[in-house]
Amino acid sequence: ALTSLKGLVKKLQVKLKKHGMALEITGIQDTDMPESIDLQEKGLLWLLSELCRVELNGNLHSELKQIVDQEKSCFQEDELVNGLLEAAEFKTCLDTALENLTSRKMKIVEVLSGTGNLFSRVVALLNTQPMLQLDYTATDPDPDHLTTNESKLQEFGVSALQWDPATPASGFLTGADLVVCNASTTFLNNPTGMVSNMAATLKEGGFILLHTLLKANTIGETTAFLTTVDSKHHSGLLSKMEWHDVFNQASLNLVAVKESFYGSALFLARRPAFVLTPHFLSVDQLDFRWVESLKSIMSESNENSIWLTAAHCRDSGIVGMVNCLRQEPGGNQIRCAFVSNLKTSSVPSLKLSEEMIQKILPWDLVINVYRDGQWGAFRHVPLQKDREEVTEYAYVNVLTRGDLSSLRWIVSPLRHFQSSNPDVKLCQVYYASLNFRDIMLATGKLPPDAIPGDVSLQHCLLGMEFSGRDPSGQRIMGLLPAKGLATVVDADKRFLWDVPQNWTLQEAASVPVVYATAYYALIVRGRMKKGESVLIHSGSGGVGQAAITIALSMGCRVFTTVGSAEKRAYLQQRFPELTADSFANSRDTTFEQHVLRVTAGKGVD
Repeated sequence: ALTSLKGLVKKLQVKLKKHGMALEITGIQDTDMPESIDLQEKGLLWLLSELCRVELNGNLHSELKQIVDQEKSCFQEDELVNGLLEAAEFKTCLDTALENLTSRKMKIVEVLSGTGNLFSRVVALLNTQPMLQLDYTATDPDPDHLTTNESKLQEFGVSALQWDPATPASGFLTGADLVVCNASTTFLNNPTGMVSNMAATLKEGGFILLHTLLKANTIGETTAFLTTVDSKHHSGLLSKMEWHDVFNQASLNLVAVKESFYGSALFLARRPAFVLTPHFLSVDQLDFRWVESLKSIMSESNENSIWLTAAHCRDSGIVGMVNCLRQEPGGNQIRCAFVSNLKTSSVPSLKLSEEMIQKILPWDLVINVYRDGQWGAFRHVPLQKDREEVTEYAYVNVLTRGDLSSLRWIVSPLRHFQSSNPDVKLCQVYYASLNFRDIMLATGKLPPDAIPGDVSLQHCLLGMEFSGRDPSGQRIMGLLPAKGLATVVDADKRFLWDVPQNWTLQEAASVPVVYATAYYALIVRGRMKKGESVLIHSGSGGVGQAAITIALSMGCRVFTTVGSAEKRAYLQQRFPELTADSFANSRDTTFEQHVLRVTAGKGVD
């Protein structure tokens, strides 16, 4: 695309030169001009192609401006002009601002939203944080731009306000945690003044995230020419160093710069906050003696930042610990510096007096990771969309715990199954049941570490039982520790049972978990004997019904509790052996008096 762009720019340059108009663009001297380009979608290439075809007469500036104004939408979603906004770099900048929040509410102001259209991207990325409350205001100097986008703004829960960043903002916009601006097609006429006005809307410690095109690059100079054809001087098109000076003059600390190979850049800058002399505490010691020191420092009632440092343990858990400590009272004071070299063996000093520490102190960022000569941070970024493939070996998992919309079929490693254990066999799944544990895990209401044993270490915990056929074709049902919502499972034959001929496989899939649970509790552990009495709570549930079935099959007297008249009627229909005296209320403790009364004070075995 970049090569085609340069070719079309050179072609336009030659055409304009014939009309006495100079187009000076960097980087196109050695480019070949294309004969023709077949473009299906509108974009910057399409616009240049149209300009190369159109016949120009009379006032060139006026004619070019008229054509460009009619096709302004070509810039807004162009893959070259806004490519960085679709890349992981944009998310990592947002995540840095998010990571340094001191509350669960984030106030965002977008500048030049009419042409920048960042709100849809920003809201979509931040809405993946379920506990975050967004207060997003889109601004633009032209009220018509806001009116045009009104329905889209409402769709994303964004309010609108007219504001020209060439003037100071109203009080309503001040106190922002983040100001975002896409200046890739609407260049700032007075960058220093406009950025200073943006900075004035920030609270102390707030961030500005600016996306723009850079000078001395083909795409930046081409876009600047097309969008300001009536001007010979593009004041808003700056080099990277000139942008450094702009942020410096606005008293902002430049935290991160992300630059593309084709000449666009993201700048993340932060308004300084007043910082008292920080405490530095090393957490390298494996005997954890530093814990008491940390508790003592955090208990002091001052606003000094507390810097935890780890320089000698590349796989230290300091980042996770800091994220947890930030949730505690006084946690907003916590920062960390972590050396995580991959290539170099030299370990820098993380003492307060060191020059490299003095460099990052003004940024006042929560997480600071030093790796092979550079400061940065760890970030989660979404993988490229996986290609779909046809397979007989797959299982279901929730990719984001708590988000049911992230349920996906995933290719199973069982396609390479080779068992060294004769008790483990590969079984075809016909039916798999959903149990309460699956629902709790998938919705995030039950953490994985609540599952006993090493099962919690597995990537997928969903699916505990199934029915289907074993390698010989025998109809079976079975128990699994996890990964049972699948097409194929590796099952231990000790936890497999043949399905009776008068059962369907659909019925069989609901049996293993509840009946194994009830049998283990009553027979194996409870040692229940024929003729004894038993109290079964929540009798209408799966385990409850299994327990009642087992107890009645052994000639035991059954008492059970239910929570409603409907559940009682259901159980009486299902188990005619149960009488009115067999039922008590599960919503309170009256079942105790009921059982004692019916058994003449004896109770149950």
